[in-house]
Amino acid sequence: MAKGEIRVGQILPLIFLVKDQDDQIVNLAPASSKKIVIRKPDLDEITVDASFTLDGTDGYMQYVTIEENLAQEGDYKAQGIVVVAGITYPSDIVDFHVHANL
Repeated sequence: MAKGEIRVGQILPLIFLVKDQDDQIVNLAPASSKKIVIRKPDLDEITVDASFTLDGTDGYMQYVTIEENLAQEGDYKAQGIVVVAGITYPSDIVDFHVHANL
C-alpha cells in the first residue's frame, strides 16, 4: 500500500480540529453534540457520534471508522460538526479517496 493510501474497508481515525469564525480553537469540553458527517462516493451521507481525542479543550474530536463506513471505492468528504453553548461550529471539510482492494 502506498504511504497514506486509504483502502476499502479500512479502519482509521478521522480527526478534526474545530475553530470559530475568528480562527480560534473552540473548547469542545462543554459540547452538547459532537458529530461527524461522511459523504460517500454515491452521495449518501452517514452521521456518526464523535469523541474527544483527549478532553476536548484542545479543539480536537475524532471518529474511528468501521469497515462499512468506507465500503465503496471513490471520493469521500467528511466534516466535524459540534454544538457548544447553542452555537454550531463546523470544521473544515476533508476530501479523501478510498482505493479498491485486489
